Formats: sequence, structure tokens, C-alpha cells
Amino acid sequence: MVTWNRMTRMAVLALASLTLVAPSGLADQPDSTTTHPHFRIKVTGQGRPIILIPGLTCNGSVWKATVDQLKDRYQVHVLSLAGFGGTPAVDGPLLPSVRSELARYIRQQKLEKPAIVGHSLGGMLALWLAGEHPALVGSVIAVDGVPFLPALQQPDATVESTRESAQRLAGFFATLDADTFAKQNEMTLPMMVRDAKTATRLAEMASKSDAKTVGQAFAELMTNDLRKKVRAIQAPVLVIAPAEPALPGPSADVVQQRYRDQFQGIRHCRLEFWPNVRHFVMFDAPQRFHTVVSQFLSDPASYVAEGTQAGGSDNE
Repeated sequence: MVTWNRMTRMAVLALASLTLVAPSGLADQPDSTTTHPHFRIKVTGQGRPIILIPGLTCNGSVWKATVDQLKDRYQVHVLSLAGFGGTPAVDGPLLPSVRSELARYIRQQKLEKPAIVGHSLGGMLALWLAGEHPALVGSVIAVDGVPFLPALQQPDATVESTRESAQRLAGFFATLDADTFAKQNEMTLPMMVRDAKTATRLAEMASKSDAKTVGQAFAELMTNDLRKKVRAIQAPVLVIAPAEPALPGPSADVVQQRYRDQFQGIRHCRLEFWPNVRHFVMFDAPQRFHTVVSQFLSDPASYVAEGTQAGGSDNE
């Protein structure tokens, strides 16, 4: 069984995986171009389609730096999930609804095999979409997102062994008032990003989220095991993760092997473990992140098959 103490630590990890922010700040963007039941979506640029999915508690404005890098060459579709970062919350299941609505959006917009880029919870959604609808997706980048988060902490975890604890955590989030929720964000986020000012901005954005929705989405994250489903993915997959664990526990070698175990069923997959970064890889190493994304997107199959080494570095 996954203990309550372990689940609490995992809650810290997931809650701090929560959000993305451009290094230059968190300027709000206008409302999305279109509104769907469980997300809003904003489209920028022209070219091959790319869909960006933020993590728990984020709205789409956190992808601003990435959009700025891509919009001259790609048509970028940026999601804001219901209940996160000030986007209005809705009732009912969130993650399965986002996955099915996103597949419908791709078909309705006639997007030709878009690349799907997701961070943390968004990475899990990208993998879920590609596994459930393999013919729709052209490539995937999962930024520290995995098929089954509990197995990073406890390899023998199952949906059933985590269900009770996940439900308790969902109930806990539902009881949080705004001040308590904000204080929790202020405590957890500094562990997941290196820059203190960025952590403060992340906490401010996270605190605009609906705490009940955050808890519900977290419970869904803990009780959807995609390890078998991702074997159906046909698209090339790039996984980027920190080389060192964010929390005390298993060694880096052990944690990296647990990542590999989760992705071993994907036919075309490359894992990269980056040093000197925390969970928010793209903000701790922005230059390298944008270089790698550009290289992968230019030829995903070759990047995975040939082991292309990314250019660029971050002197931090």
C-alpha cells in the first residue's frame, strides 16, 4: 500500500509541478480564441500545428516564452484548463474530459498530426492523447510528465493501492480556504524551480486556481495508470526530466531507472536527464530547452533514432 505519508510527499511533488512561467514574468494574455467545456485555447502563428498543455494550476499564459520561440514557424495552440490559474472551474471529471475534447478539437480543426508538448500533468495528458488516439498525433514532448506518477515513488503502486489516499488528498484540497491554499503554494513551489522570483510568481498563479479542482485533478492523475496504454503510441516521444530527484529519497540512478521502466513500451522514445535543473526544466535551462524543442520538432524521428545532441547551454 502507498502510505499517507508517501502520498503527502507525492502531493508536494505534484503540487509543485503545477505551473510554468516565462522567465521574464507572468503577464496575462487575452482570453483564448475559442472556449470548450473543459479548456480554453488560444492560437498564435502560422505553420505546422503544435499544442501546448500546461501543468496543474497553470493557465496558458505560462507558455509565453515558448510561443515566442515557435510562432514564426508553427501554428501554436495553447490550452488553459478549467479551474487552473484563474480559468473558470467546471464540474465533473477533468482529465478524461480534456483528453477527449482535445481529440475532438484536432479533428474539427483538421490539424494534421500536431506535435503535443506538455509539462507534468500536461505531459501525462499528451501521452494519454497519443496512446488513446495514435493516428492523430505527430510527436510528443513530455517535460517531466510520466504515465503513472505514483510508480516514481513506489514501483509496485497500482490504481487500487493509491485510490484511497488520492481520494483523501482530493478531499483535503476541497477544504482549503484561499489563504491556506496560497500558503501551501508558497511553501512547495520553491522546491521545484531554482529562481526565487520565479517561484513567487508561480505561487501567485497557482493561488488563482480552484483548490477543489486541483485536488480532483490530482486524484485523477494518481488513479489513471497509462503504462500499458502508451504502448499504442506511434509517434516519436521525447521525455525531458531532471537528473537529480527534487525530494529526499531514492538515488538519482534509481529514479532514472523508474522513468525508463515507465516508457519502455513506447517504440520510438528518447529520455534525457538534464543536470542542474529542477522540475521546471524549461525555466531552469530556458536556452537549452528551446534549442532542444526546435531540434526535435524539425525532425522528431531522427532526433529519437539518431540520438541528436542538443546545442546551446545555460550558464546558471
